Amino acid sequence: MEASEKIILVEDDPGMGRLLKNTLMTEGYNVEWVEDGTDAREMVTGGRFDLLVTDLYLARLNGPELLDELQSMGIRIPTIVITGRPDYRQIVRFIKDGVYDYFTKPLNLEEFLASVRTALILSKSRANILRLEKEEAKAPPIIGNSESIKRVKEIIHRIASLNSTVLILGESGSGKGLVASNIHYLSPRKDQIFIPINCGAIPDTLLESELFGYERGAFTGATFRKVGLFEAADKGTMFLDEIGEMSPMLQIKLLRVLEDKTIRSVGSVRDIPVDVRIITATNKVLKAEVMNKRFREDLYYRLNVVPISLPPLREREEDIPLLVDFLIEKYNLNIKVSDEAMQVLLKYSWPGNVRELENVLVRSSILSKDKKLDVDFLPPEIRYAELKALSISTDEFFYKKARLEFEKKFFSILLARVDWDVTKAASLADVSKSYIYDIIKKHNIQLPIK
Repeated sequence: MEASEKIILVEDDPGMGRLLKNTLMTEGYNVEWVEDGTDAREMVTGGRFDLLVTDLYLARLNGPELLDELQSMGIRIPTIVITGRPDYRQIVRFIKDGVYDYFTKPLNLEEFLASVRTALILSKSRANILRLEKEEAKAPPIIGNSESIKRVKEIIHRIASLNSTVLILGESGSGKGLVASNIHYLSPRKDQIFIPINCGAIPDTLLESELFGYERGAFTGATFRKVGLFEAADKGTMFLDEIGEMSPMLQIKLLRVLEDKTIRSVGSVRDIPVDVRIITATNKVLKAEVMNKRFREDLYYRLNVVPISLPPLREREEDIPLLVDFLIEKYNLNIKVSDEAMQVLLKYSWPGNVRELENVLVRSSILSKDKKLDVDFLPPEIRYAELKALSISTDEFFYKKARLEFEKKFFSILLARVDWDVTKAASLADVSKSYIYDIIKKHNIQLPIK
């Protein structure tokens, strides 16, 4: 559960300021709103922001002056400019200064949010490059010692140095993005940009211009040439998550990138050569999508050069304690999971995989007391997962059968927890020892040989 990106918004129109702040916060961003450039300058110089969204004309220290002052102090922050009075000479200057995008009022909020998303992707990627220039490039750790995870790590190390496309298959939350970044940071491209983009998170009508860019005049509102993510990722790696959500038209354009190593921006007649390694991922069965004519067969075979299948968390139970320790340290949770709580975590099926485990630990740590995470602080769906497993897969619910199944399950768990000590089990269950022996015999519960 990563911290949300931090955006500083500079807008002196109260109505527009409230609209933009609420819109951005609804998307999960952390937004600071100020009404003039001087306040923005102080906040940017005193803290870390991932994106600047500013009006062009402000009462004090307008947009261009604010950017000039920040650049003079060596602060280069990705910027989106908004104005109700477009000045095309300023637009040209902004482009030269590296401003990411430029919008005129009234805003198309859908296009604005798409631009914010991609600007933050580039911001994060460039921040990683600057960080890696100061330290040895390291791939983020893949936690686990299960055989299935060892196989995944082995494949990553074998194919990282190649230039082939990779298709990562796995359920949501299983770590497909982590595998993609490992491939990049273990490859010869590790010092270049790594751009992840979720094809399902951006409206299809906007995804083309985000990936391929557009030329000035390509459509209404295209007041300057916009560089697409493929062009920005030249010499680096592009990770296309949820590739199964891509429209047939964009599938054709992606196929051309793979075959010809060129892109053509919207409204252009000129091909631009690009050197980009493409990694894709999906939680869909792409072969079935091909058979149902929802995904191009020729593109599928282009992408499926090196497939990597990620196991769900429920199939690598032995990795859960390692993941718990790693996540506690990663988020500095300052808690210790009790043995009983760990047993519950091990038996849960984790439909949301590692991402769900991550969220559960952070949420439970807030509720827990005395730095100890006990069973009572786990979410109900996890605490009572064992009882759900007792549901009977028949058309009718027979009380006697349900009672027998519960009885067997209850006493099997109880005996295992007291190391098969019948006296202790009888005391805890408040029954006689002979009753316990009758249960063992009736349900044929196998006691371990000591």
